Amino acid sequence: MVAKPKVKIEITPPNFQILPIRVEGTAPLMLHKFSEKMRKQIEEKQTSKDTTRTKRAPKDYAAEFNAARYRAKSGGWDGIPAGAFRAAMIAACRRVDGLPMTQAKGAFFLISDGRDETDGTPLVKIDGKAVHDTRPVRLESGVADMRNRPRYDSWACNLKIQFDADLLSANDVANLLARAGATVGVGELRPQGPNSYGGDFGTWSVTTARVPK
Repeated sequence: MVAKPKVKIEITPPNFQILPIRVEGTAPLMLHKFSEKMRKQIEEKQTSKDTTRTKRAPKDYAAEFNAARYRAKSGGWDGIPAGAFRAAMIAACRRVDGLPMTQAKGAFFLISDGRDETDGTPLVKIDGKAVHDTRPVRLESGVADMRNRPRYDSWACNLKIQFDADLLSANDVANLLARAGATVGVGELRPQGPNSYGGDFGTWSVTTARVPK
């Protein structure tokens, strides 16, 4: 029996480049970070012995609003999870021929500007001021409740996208980001929300990009 010749595999080094690009909101942005207070309440409920249910304390609207913000550990600026933009770009691949979502997961990444002060989430800085948004919501149980969240009516972000230049060009990345901004969005009430028919918040347009040479 003649042995089959071995096939030589040649693996090239990664060819990643960085695209600096700015996006500006075309609709208000609303965020809702899972607060440390809620984390502790869930932890206590799961680890403590069964006790008589205590009376619910009055809501502190201002505290709930601030707890829903992503704040950088260094500098204290407001941010948005860097992974939100990457997730939006991957979701936009549903409408792009030739780039399946499974391949897109390893094709580009967002470089963060800092990390959240409580849970270390990588953040991108928001150019914009948070305002206190209070509005009713319907919980999964059907009960109505009031939610206090940060809303950014005028916002922008300077992104740094690291991409595989062997798979995509800088123009491909910029166009995919633009598609994600128009059809997917980020944050609460975005067009392609997971648990609803979608809202009209969190969309953006690409304004400037510097293509690497």
